[in-house]
Amino acid sequence: FANFDAGSTTNPWDTRHSPGGSSQGSAAAVAAGLVDFAFGTQTGGSVNRPAAYNGIAAFKPSVGRAPRDGIVLNAHSLDTLGFFAAGGCALLARLPPG
Repeated sequence: FANFDAGSTTNPWDTRHSPGGSSQGSAAAVAAGLVDFAFGTQTGGSVNRPAAYNGIAAFKPSVGRAPRDGIVLNAHSLDTLGFFAAGGCALLARLPPG
C-alpha cells in the first residue's frame, strides 16, 4: 500500500503528488528517465500503484512466474518481483518460470 511518508522521493511529473508505494523509487527513476528499466516487489499494490502514479508501464507476473531469490518475503503466497519500464513490458511476459 502507498507509503504515507514518501520521504525525499517525488513524483517526477508533479512534485506535489506521491510517486506511489514501497517501490516508488524504482518507478520514479524510470518516469524521470534516469533508467530505462527497474525492479520492484509487490505484496499488495507496490508495483501497480507506483506505475500508475508515475505514468509508466509495469508488469507484475503471477506468483512463482519470476524468481524471488534474494527477496525478503512478507507473504509467501502474494510476494512477487515486478518490473517497470517507460516503453512497455511485453517482452517480460515470456520469462521462464522461476
